[in-house]
Amino acid sequence: MKPNGITIAELRTLLVDPEDRTEENTSRITLNNLHHLNLSYSIGSTLTFENLETSFSFPQLTHLCLAHPVPPDSHNLWESLITFAEQIPNLTHLSLAYWPMSETGKTPSSALFHRWFCSRLSEVLRKLQYLDAEGWDHSLLFPKSFDGAVIGPDWTGGWKHVHTLNLSQGPMPVSVSLEGGPETDQWIRREVVARQLVDSIDRVRREHGKQDAQPVQVEHGWSADNFMLNYLVDKAYQRAKPSC
Repeated sequence: MKPNGITIAELRTLLVDPEDRTEENTSRITLNNLHHLNLSYSIGSTLTFENLETSFSFPQLTHLCLAHPVPPDSHNLWESLITFAEQIPNLTHLSLAYWPMSETGKTPSSALFHRWFCSRLSEVLRKLQYLDAEGWDHSLLFPKSFDGAVIGPDWTGGWKHVHTLNLSQGPMPVSVSLEGGPETDQWIRREVVARQLVDSIDRVRREHGKQDAQPVQVEHGWSADNFMLNYLVDKAYQRAKPSC
């Protein structure tokens, strides 16, 4: 069973002083002392970004979890996210785990769509240090050229401070094994993409004169001490091209 999301009324109860929680007071409330906010399972079900924007101001917010939205339309959801992100420029940690990308990779236009929004997000959230992209198609975090223009997150500009990425695929198939098989092969291919992404970010930062830049740290969702998984991924990674 999925957890229930939180509503605007519940947020007001949790975050607003009792004397300011009168029915007559419907004005936008500034939450100067709020730094962390968890809205997982809420966006698209019990909350909208418009609700948040009209009800609250978050000038000091640094950590925000928007994992597991329930969107009817992924385009509108991403568009609303960009607008909301413009109101929280001090954000350093963001979770967008399991955001809608079901059509990603099936057509060139869908890949362009998601890269374009990632590009816009990197322009807005320029203080970001940590991005949780669990459950994504992580190849979308590679900037790509479309009609002569490079579309995708700017890892040496807006997101130059990002030092940690959660690139977990989510729950690991129980059938992953040394013997291989469809699920194992698919899982390995996605792990290779994650490694290629990190290599690409580190390389482009060095090429842009950031010789002292620390390597990006990755949360894979499985232990680096797992010999079998490391063996399978390392073997596939050595055979793969250096980038997507």
